[in-house]
Amino acid sequence: MQFATQITANDQKKPLVSCRDKLLPEVYALASGSVNSCDALMKLPEDVLSKLDWYSFQRADGAVTVGKLRALPSPSELDEQSDERHITEYQRQLIEPVIKKYAGARLLVFFAGGQKSKQYADEFRDMFRAKGWRVEGPKLVPIGDERIIDVQISVNYKENWAKETPKPHDVWNAFEQAGIKQRRGLVNDPAVASGLIVLWVGPKSPKDARPDQCATPELKPRPGEHHTCEMIAQSQGACPFVPQ
Repeated sequence: MQFATQITANDQKKPLVSCRDKLLPEVYALASGSVNSCDALMKLPEDVLSKLDWYSFQRADGAVTVGKLRALPSPSELDEQSDERHITEYQRQLIEPVIKKYAGARLLVFFAGGQKSKQYADEFRDMFRAKGWRVEGPKLVPIGDERIIDVQISVNYKENWAKETPKPHDVWNAFEQAGIKQRRGLVNDPAVASGLIVLWVGPKSPKDARPDQCATPELKPRPGEHHTCEMIAQSQGACPFVPQ
């Protein structure tokens, strides 16, 4: 990596600081008059991490160092901090024509967190019912799924949902186009009955979190195992493995 840096204050023509690495191509004219290498300026003090509030950092070779674990507040705290969420008229215009095509389909709605999440789940129930769906719920999530966040959809892939039935994919796509904050993709849960779609509604997550950073919800969570957002991924992106 080759750097060129130039810092100018106010209207002064002469830069306060400038550096340019020798191997930087001439086409990049920044700091072209500088004879100083950027090595000294780019070098961090050895104790820099002790002066920062950090969770993790990833080096160029893909290695990740975790300083402290990121964690989400409790479901009740998240619910209290959540904005009042509503299905807007614009979102209805995108979602309702899609779900109307599948009138008579079955939907089971769960919620977690508190009253704000319950009210948001109620709006989904009412919207689907108005378009002819057979809706059950909203019900409080099964024990073990209390830490769900945002919106998630579960189906049973063993029932050929993925290949033969576009219904759950169409619902997910409609939510995505409408800007509903949700998990990026459907959740496969063998415990979901044939032909049923399960809609999970949790508290609104912070801006720097997504449901994809958490384990998936399960209709029959197993005791003693970590579920949903009890633990969250410490990095937003993938951590690449370095070729040996």
